[in-house]
This record gives sequence, structure tokens and C-alpha cells, in this order.
Amino acid sequence: MDGVVNLIELPLPTLVVLGMGYVGYRVAYSGHDGPHGPADILFLSLVFAAVTKACLVVFGEGAVGLIVSIMASLGAAVVWRMFGAPWSYASFRWAGISDHDRGRSVWESMLMRRLKPPTRLVIWLKDGGRLMCSDLEPFYGAPMGPCMFGPDGSVGLYITDVWEAGDSEWTELSPFDPEKPNWGYNMTIVPASEIARVQVRRPV
Repeated sequence: MDGVVNLIELPLPTLVVLGMGYVGYRVAYSGHDGPHGPADILFLSLVFAAVTKACLVVFGEGAVGLIVSIMASLGAAVVWRMFGAPWSYASFRWAGISDHDRGRSVWESMLMRRLKPPTRLVIWLKDGGRLMCSDLEPFYGAPMGPCMFGPDGSVGLYITDVWEAGDSEWTELSPFDPEKPNWGYNMTIVPASEIARVQVRRPV
């Protein structure tokens, strides 16, 4: 507790540098931080803290400098997330250095990549059944998006077809009840422990 009190008592510009360093890290790597250890978090936060500090040096520690430094740190984080990281991975693959993005599994790497929305999703269950959303495009505007992939391997989808264990063909379902439009779409969450295989189709 004493450490927190000591931090709060630091000068405002110092707090802004420290705070924006961590905020910048969270913006740049939110959802992509699974492989990061304490050293990664520390030094990546320092990168965005350095951007904040540089702006304070240039623009001063007054109100203008604080605002500019905060915006610059957030801007650097967004630019890295949207363009820098994908470009660096593509450059490493092109140069033959590495095609690994530090994801601990193919599933995690898929979650980390910037990909176009999936168009079809099929789940094979361990009990022999299957669940499918044959066309995800009609659900792009749904509250939770067309589907959800959890970092633990769970999947959320709007089921349009089901194949029960022992069946010989798909049975169509409707995740939307036209007689109760206010109810919205019915998303099914499938725990990772029940999934044997997932097939995701994405456009090129």
C-alpha cells in the first residue's frame, strides 16, 4: 500500500509518463499479450512511456504538453497495432527469418492475426455431433459479431445446421425467431472441453 501512495505522490508529468506507457501497451497488445512475461510487459510499456516523455520534453509539461503526449502515445499504440505488427510479421516471413508470431498454439496465432471475418464455421464435437453456421455474413451485424473464439478454445456461434451423433445429414435450425424479433439472435457457447475439431473458412 505504501508503494501505491508513493506513486500517487509523484509529479503529474511522471505519472502521465508511467500511466501512458502501460495504457499504450494495453492498446497495442490487448488480446495479443498471452505469450508476454513480466519483462515483455515492462519493456514494451517503456517504449510507449518514451514516446510520452519525448513529447513532454518537446512541448513542455503544461496542459498542452500533457495532452499532446497522451495523444501521441495512444496514436503510436494504434499505429503499431494496426500496421506495425502485421508489417513486421510479414517482413520476417518474407526475409526468411521467422514465420512465428509468438502464439503458443495455432489457435492463439489465429486470434492474434488481423484476418477478414470468417464466412463459414463447423465444429466437430467429441460425442460425434457437429454444429455449423453455414453462412456467417448475415450475422456480421449481430451484437457479438458473427462468432466468437475464446482464448481457452471455446467457440460461440449462431447455429444454422446441426448433425447429431448417428445422423446421416444436416438438420437446419434457425438462430433467429421471426415471431419474436426483439429476442435477437441465439448464440450457442461451446466449451473447449466438448470440441474435437474446428473448421473456419475465411476469404483471401
